[in-house]
Amino acid sequence: MHSLSPGNTPLEPKHSRIIELELRHMSQLFNSMDASPLENKDLNSDVEEFIVSSSEEYRPDQALTLRIYLHEWPAEDPTDVVRNSIHNYFAYRADLNRLAFRRLMRRGRTSLLIGLLFLAACLVTIKILPGDLGGTWARIVRESLTIAGWVAMWRPMEIYLYDWWPLRRKSRLYQRLSQIPVQIISKQKSERVSAKNMTEDKDRTAAQPNMSEDEIDRNLMGTFPASDPPSWTLGVERDKQSSSENQIE
Repeated sequence: MHSLSPGNTPLEPKHSRIIELELRHMSQLFNSMDASPLENKDLNSDVEEFIVSSSEEYRPDQALTLRIYLHEWPAEDPTDVVRNSIHNYFAYRADLNRLAFRRLMRRGRTSLLIGLLFLAACLVTIKILPGDLGGTWARIVRESLTIAGWVAMWRPMEIYLYDWWPLRRKSRLYQRLSQIPVQIISKQKSERVSAKNMTEDKDRTAAQPNMSEDEIDRNLMGTFPASDPPSWTLGVERDKQSSSENQIE
């Protein structure tokens, strides 16, 4: 099994959750249209979606490990290259999310300033309207200005109440994935190890002596006190006594 050495990456935690990914060859991991060096390539969109959606299934405080199975193992060990590529990509996505968050906050401040100015203008207009102006149309104008002023505050309130926290959550997720331990495993070698383990289990099972049913019963009887035999043996004893009486007669 090929995996990261402990000196280059944190050891896999004891209770780490495993995200498993199986690929035919290493090129499926990256965006084929990206001409950047391998360690700076973008991930394939399907691979990114799978990793992100899988990590969202676990709590933020749970340790994660990404395990990639390769059917076609390259000439050189790809562990360091793949690890750096994945970490660099998600660190890049975390930076983009932080930039989007700062832009959203700047847009929120601008929207808030515009909304407050428009609301103030509407309220001032209502105040300067002649007080003796009555009738239906006057009431409609006053109510319309009041509603329009508060509607102008809808966008900044939406930004500061709802829009910012999904970006912060996604940014923390990307930052977490930029440090995730990565294991690269040859699929063929993994299958050989599994087959070897299964063969050893079969050999150990075959090496154990076969026990008859009577021996199994005696072993089980030995685990119960003599004064309290298991209930399932009572019927057997009665059957044995009946057969003995019949033979005597």
